Amino acid sequence: MAAAAHHTAEVFLHLVQNFLADERPTAARLAVLTRGAVAAAPGDLVPEPAQAPLWGLLRTVQSEHPDRVVLIDADEEVSADDRLLAAAFTSGEGQVAVRSGGLAVPRLRRAAPSDGGAVSWGSAPARCW
Repeated sequence: MAAAAHHTAEVFLHLVQNFLADERPTAARLAVLTRGAVAAAPGDLVPEPAQAPLWGLLRTVQSEHPDRVVLIDADEEVSADDRLLAAAFTSGEGQVAVRSGGLAVPRLRRAAPSDGGAVSWGSAPARCW
């Protein structure tokens, strides 16, 4: 699996470097579709962990070249001609998971323990705010 992950990342590194070096208009975007590379919800399985490092690599590209690369991870229910893939690409989001007939995007939110008290983080208690 490690060899497959390394090969996938190497192939896409060259692909993205060539895309960014091309003299296309800067509005051109590259969509990268993976299947089962990331967990989009608690309990999600990652059936293709060899594709997961690709997301890390391309997130770095996104930070250096905003709005040029769109990451889309689809579940097995999505076909290549599915309208959800077009919706994911045109959503304006940089990272989209297509799951169970819908789109999911990463968002940060405040964490809070269910009882409202202190949570343990290592040896020292911490308070969620």
